[in-house]
Amino acid sequence: MLPERLNGAPAFFTFAHGNIMNSTPRSLHDVSGTDSGGTHTSRLCVFALTPQGIQLAARLCPHLQADLFLPHRLAGLADSTTAPRTERFLRLADAVRHAFSIYDGLIFIAACGIAVRSIAPLLQGKDRDPAVVVLDQQGLHAVSLLSGHLGGANALACRIAAMTGGTPVITTATDTEGLPSLDLLAAENNMAIARLTAVRHVNAALLEGRQVAVADRHDLLKLKNHPCGLFIHTDEHSLDNRYAALPSVLVTIHASAARRAPADRLVLHPRILHAGLGCRKNVPAPRAAEHLLRLLEAHDITPLALASLASVEAKRAEPAMHEASRRLGVPVIFFSSAALAAIAVPNPSSRPLKAVGTPSVAEAAALLAARTNNECRCTQHAAAHLIIPKAADGDVTAAVAQEQYTMHPAPLYIVGLGPGDPQLLTPQAADALRASEVIAGYTRYVELVPDDILAGREIIATGMMGEMERCAKAIETALSGRATAVVCSGDPGIYAMAGLIYELIEEMDAYLPVHVIAGVPALSAAAALLGAPLMHDFACISLSDLLTPWEVIEKRLQNALEADFVVVLYNPRSKKRDWQLEHALETARRYRQPETPVGLVRQANRPEQAVSVAPLSVFEPAQVDMLSIVIIGNSTTRIIRGNMVTPRGYMKKYR
Repeated sequence: MLPERLNGAPAFFTFAHGNIMNSTPRSLHDVSGTDSGGTHTSRLCVFALTPQGIQLAARLCPHLQADLFLPHRLAGLADSTTAPRTERFLRLADAVRHAFSIYDGLIFIAACGIAVRSIAPLLQGKDRDPAVVVLDQQGLHAVSLLSGHLGGANALACRIAAMTGGTPVITTATDTEGLPSLDLLAAENNMAIARLTAVRHVNAALLEGRQVAVADRHDLLKLKNHPCGLFIHTDEHSLDNRYAALPSVLVTIHASAARRAPADRLVLHPRILHAGLGCRKNVPAPRAAEHLLRLLEAHDITPLALASLASVEAKRAEPAMHEASRRLGVPVIFFSSAALAAIAVPNPSSRPLKAVGTPSVAEAAALLAARTNNECRCTQHAAAHLIIPKAADGDVTAAVAQEQYTMHPAPLYIVGLGPGDPQLLTPQAADALRASEVIAGYTRYVELVPDDILAGREIIATGMMGEMERCAKAIETALSGRATAVVCSGDPGIYAMAGLIYELIEEMDAYLPVHVIAGVPALSAAAALLGAPLMHDFACISLSDLLTPWEVIEKRLQNALEADFVVVLYNPRSKKRDWQLEHALETARRYRQPETPVGLVRQANRPEQAVSVAPLSVFEPAQVDMLSIVIIGNSTTRIIRGNMVTPRGYMKKYR
């Protein structure tokens, strides 16, 4: 969207105007043009057909900044008006035909029948027709006749009625029932409608009192907690599954969402993206647009989500820039070299620095445009994010950035999957996974996520030693506005990723909602399979010395054994670390009786599960691996009917 005003705008950029593309709704909610000074002109005109009508028009035109059309025979009365411009006509039909194609709103001070017959041959569709409002000569009634929602006629009728002291006449069903109209909300929130026929299905459902599922992550439509109570807020995955039978609304920048949507799904594309363009001198006019369209298609991004194009001031005269603006239906903004040079980018280059005085054109222009708010006050420190880095195609380059206001971070869930059995996945964990667009984790753990939850979600999987990489990527993904889940075996706060993620967030100085979702920890699963070995005080110790020096581990182990804790050993043994467990057992033998039970659980609650108990004196470490939990009993631990039990003391105290 073009900025509504340029008063006080920084001097380092200027605008050139691009026409609105056919698929973009024509609307008084949007900005459809600029004058030579760059000022927004949502153009209106008034048709006054009688002397009384001209008197009313004389009151309205200055306030509405509306041009006046009047019959040639009444031209002498034009001097009594202060309209910005006055047009005289011989035939009303010819004048209306002309105005219908260039104005955003037409106001008739005449009978409704005259207006209807005048516009009837010109109607094209609710996404293309201008607003039409009809007034009686006294201004008692302002009738919204055409394009009430998308064109803004309802709002215009209310505005005019407020000026005349009259009554707005609104007949659109959602308005009379006090329900939100999705096409109006789309226009008010600067969204493109992918398929207009879907509006009818959704609005009809609301009028019939049926529920509508909405996937709008940032609540851009502001439908959460709507008093009508008919909206179910969910995610895109659930639209296709749990709520597939309901009409739905999806807010997305992805092109494929519209192609695969059922007839009753309203897909809205928020205009929140800004494309930076660079080119060599005198490239063929179509080249920039063609390259950008191919780039968007390759990333499954619809051009309807574009709000502007941007480049360096040195490219103002390039036909390719203006052809791209015309073809894509969005304005092109030109920034000074100094302004672009101040923007940090991931891919600077010496070539544009020599040519136009900035190390980046496409990326810097995209980011700076995305940081510029709708009133055209540049907020240098506003958040913006490149969603498509610079990509070159011969003599043109392009990059795409996303606007600040949609960059509110999405939730980051750190989810404990439990030991691996789907029955031990908590409902809260399942809900968090379903609420996430992206699932990240160690490859083996991602495989534990149920297939129906994984379906349709982006997966970030890394192998062993890839913890830093995948956690940082998950944080970045959540910061970009996509709900993300980091999955962990067992509980995320026990030898898992919760702590690392908090540390990374601190290091990145990032702010985002983090939710740690508890899972059944491995020690609980193992203890349950063994019996009740953890009924009294116990200590958990990891034998992995990859992150903790062995001297520290050894001291902790010795202290726990000496204090007669039951000891739970995590990460007891691997192919490369095959001596630590033997050393731990030798230490235990110094503080425990030979008959002390030692429990071993491998792959708890998984198909390969193995459970065994042996006396400390004969426990064989060779059977242990990284998927095992070892529990060394304390001085009271014993075997009761084949179960390993550490008494709490009830029998001793109460018997």
